[in-house]
Amino acid sequence: MTELNDSLPQPSFESDSARLFLRQAQEAQTNGNPQMAAHLYMAAFDAGEQEGHPTQEALRSIREAWSLACSAKDPSLAEHVFQKMEPYLSPVEAGECGRQLQDLAFAHLEKLGLDREQLEDFARALEDGLDEMPLAANMFEGPGFLGAAFALPSLDKSDPDASEDGGAHDGPVAEETVDLGEQLGLSTLVGYGEAVKAARGFGIGRQGTVEYEQLVNMLNERHGFTRPPAMDSLVIRAEAREDASRFAQAVADEMGTPQVRMRLEDNLQGYSVLSVAIRGGANTHPSKLASVLEKGGVLLLEDLDLWEPPAPDSFDDLGGIIRASVGRGARETMALIRRAVEHPAVLVVATTCVDSSVDAFFVDLLTPFTVLDISLPTEADRADIWGEIMREHPSLRTVDRGQLVQLSRGMPRYDIYMAAREALEEAYRQGLAEGRYVPVSVENLLDKLAAYQDLESEEYRQLEDTVVAQFREDLANLENLLDEE
Repeated sequence: MTELNDSLPQPSFESDSARLFLRQAQEAQTNGNPQMAAHLYMAAFDAGEQEGHPTQEALRSIREAWSLACSAKDPSLAEHVFQKMEPYLSPVEAGECGRQLQDLAFAHLEKLGLDREQLEDFARALEDGLDEMPLAANMFEGPGFLGAAFALPSLDKSDPDASEDGGAHDGPVAEETVDLGEQLGLSTLVGYGEAVKAARGFGIGRQGTVEYEQLVNMLNERHGFTRPPAMDSLVIRAEAREDASRFAQAVADEMGTPQVRMRLEDNLQGYSVLSVAIRGGANTHPSKLASVLEKGGVLLLEDLDLWEPPAPDSFDDLGGIIRASVGRGARETMALIRRAVEHPAVLVVATTCVDSSVDAFFVDLLTPFTVLDISLPTEADRADIWGEIMREHPSLRTVDRGQLVQLSRGMPRYDIYMAAREALEEAYRQGLAEGRYVPVSVENLLDKLAAYQDLESEEYRQLEDTVVAQFREDLANLENLLDEE
């Protein structure tokens, strides 16, 4: 470390308490207790101030405290010393101390099992700004989050700018392949009748049609506009999160524009991680999120009721450099969301569970917004859902669809699909074990439906009675067979 700035006027060092702390610090250092010695040197520094200026001896004391804190590899203690010492450092000295602080913080995080190289990339990215440096995947995250971005395959497989496998791979990508899933749209979505009508009422899915363009032209002329007003943010709520997420994805796909999708997840260390995915932006580096939506698109915020507002103060135990970096990352992310909300060509879509509330921080961030509530599927919706399931899975076609429509009343769409999936997998496993085709039995499917129904509901009692009646019928048939033999 270079010498501290000695150019300040230096009163004499005559404080008895300062001399006492200095002597005790030297004794602690001799006895092999560097942390205690550093604290005593800091106390000597504080006591050695006269008329608001530290004496030369006081400056030497704080310098010794810094040296001991660095030698002990204690990032918290070193940061504390640095805060006292910084006003008396030249810019060059302050930069050198900052680099030492960062190195101590990285070394501490390495002990927690985090990768040093990724942490250094993280710090460089934050120093240079999100638009200058790529973000490595699976970085350290927390309540004051900055997401690790990764690209999803392009929507248009024929896009000449896309890579051969349809992805945008000009930067680091998450090691695991992200499942693109099916290409959704309001016209292909099954079981969301009323919600689809509401979305089309906002103009979603009507762009490009002759009727809609004529309507827009007429309204522009009558109201003196050159284009329709920007859409409010759209908050989609449903009893099952999965129902809201599926509908939101269909809305995003319907727009046919680039998408940025964000969701908060917990990593293996138990920290909150903001995962960011880009879809449909060919050759766009995932770190340059703002450029993806520059000309318009969709920003999809999944399960917003589970998000916590950025809280960089929670990083005090990890050192000031990391805390400041993460705080900056959170601000960058929130600024991106705000720019998307204000951009007239960007549709911001957020999903929540209908029984949960969104933090006031995010309510303010999304304002103005419109709420679209997705109710439980109607009888017509359930008939469509079971029809789709039976078209895709022939072994279910022997089951009475009308009975399934009735007994799945009150169930979210996701639960219906999951019950059918579990029944299919059980029949498949049974077929493997017996070496033959085993269709899905009525009892099996109703049993799976009962597991998702409210135990106090009328549907659950009907399911229970139906399963018991079916069992008795099967038992009677077995007895008849035995009597015949």
